[in-house]
Amino acid sequence: TLLVVLLLEANRVGSSGTLIDALWDEAPPATAHKALQLYVSQLRKVLGRERVQTKAPGYLLRLHPDEFDLAQCEHLRGEGRFRDALALWRGPALAEFAEERFAQVEIARLEELRLVCTEELIDTRLDAGAHAELVGELEAAVQEQPLRERLRQQLMLALYR
Repeated sequence: TLLVVLLLEANRVGSSGTLIDALWDEAPPATAHKALQLYVSQLRKVLGRERVQTKAPGYLLRLHPDEFDLAQCEHLRGEGRFRDALALWRGPALAEFAEERFAQVEIARLEELRLVCTEELIDTRLDAGAHAELVGELEAAVQEQPLRERLRQQLMLALYR
């Protein structure tokens, strides 16, 4: 959990309070600060001191953008390489943390990024004339995301064309 929270805040300081909340939800033990220091120490043994740094008011995980799928996905999306951005996805975001309170906002944000990349790829394919081949894919996507207006609009456009 500590690694995931630090990864989600990569190259930004995660406060000790936020990390403690993520690790113990709303019931941290009296020794939470000491336990956090121990966990960080163990993480440093694996990742290296230069990666996991102490910075007020907490800790910082240093990553190069090429080392982190989320940064790569956002970069590829910015370049209009939607298919490559989507190829980085290996299933639902943070699936093993789906029940954890700290992950709920991040899961929603990551799933929104995936959906936007999907919609942008569909727009590109529609512009290229792939209407007929997209109909089945769009019908399935609309069933999966029934309140997603952009997918419905894309389906109507594909059917029309």
